[in-house]
Amino acid sequence: MKKKFPRFIIIDNEVNALVLSQAIRTAIAPAEIRTFNCPEAALKYIVLEYSGKKKADYAMLFMDIDLYPVTIWEFLEKFEELDHKTRSFVSIVALSFSCDLHNKERAFTNKHVKNYLEKPLTTEVIEQMFL
Repeated sequence: MKKKFPRFIIIDNEVNALVLSQAIRTAIAPAEIRTFNCPEAALKYIVLEYSGKKKADYAMLFMDIDLYPVTIWEFLEKFEELDHKTRSFVSIVALSFSCDLHNKERAFTNKHVKNYLEKPLTTEVIEQMFL
């Protein structure tokens, strides 16, 4: 059974976060969407929202691979330090404008990354993720 994701977390620059938020709202309504351009702030949100909880709404986290100054790889190292239960509420999707095969392979070898998608994400791509 697929998890239901009533909550979405986006870590990207403001413009890309806005575009992705609109696509999510069009494809999956209603949805709670939190956007961050700072990965550290998103990590703090995850800790506050999910640490110590036995039950919570699942979240799908979209993050740009090359977000400056913290890349997804650095974020994943910090995410790994969270307790297992907290991490279990969050599924991570890596985003990139490039077709870099090295990044794609690296993303799929990380146990926390559930998908790798190329930007820009359209409503159709998001709908396909939930069929």
